[in-house]
Amino acid sequence: MNFAVFSFATIIGSAISCSILAYLGKRAYEVAPQLLADPEAFMHFIKTESNWILIIAGLFAALYLIAMWMMRPRETSTPRGG
Repeated sequence: MNFAVFSFATIIGSAISCSILAYLGKRAYEVAPQLLADPEAFMHFIKTESNWILIIAGLFAALYLIAMWMMRPRETSTPRGG
C-alpha cells in the first residue's frame, strides 16, 4: 500500500475513533456529571451507551471480510493437455 494512502486512512480512522470517544465522554458528562466520582455508575453508563459503537464496529468488520472475499484470487481453470 502506498504510504500516502496508508497515512490518509490512518488519520481518517483515528479521527473517527477519537470523535466517537469524545462524543461519549461529552454525553456522559452531560447526563451525569457525578460519574467521575462513582466508578460503578461510570461502568454501567459505558456498558449501556456503547452498544451502538459495537454494532458499527461489527458492521465494519463484516464489510472488511466481504471486501477481502471479493478481492481473493480466483482459481482459473487451466486446460489440461494430456
